[in-house]
Amino acid sequence: MHIDPANVQLLFVDLQAFLTAHSATESPDMISKVAGALARTAAVLAMLITFSLVAEDDASPQPVPELQGFVMAANVFVLRPTVGERFVRSSGSRGAVGP
Repeated sequence: MHIDPANVQLLFVDLQAFLTAHSATESPDMISKVAGALARTAAVLAMLITFSLVAEDDASPQPVPELQGFVMAANVFVLRPTVGERFVRSSGSRGAVGP
């Protein structure tokens, strides 16, 4: 089976420093380096690259440094937490928040 790189899209999800810092399986540095190598390979093969990022506070979300050169306005989707989700995260509560 032959896979045509023109028909492949690479999706990087939540590869942000404030999230990878808490990885239980790999160091943040290793995650960043591997993601950067994968993105460079995808670029050489002309594969589509897309990012899904989480907004942290009011700052513009950024991926780990090794991926920042691949970010464009057209290939980034940002999750902006609701007020309730921000409350749960800031209070440390794991319970449901709702009406």
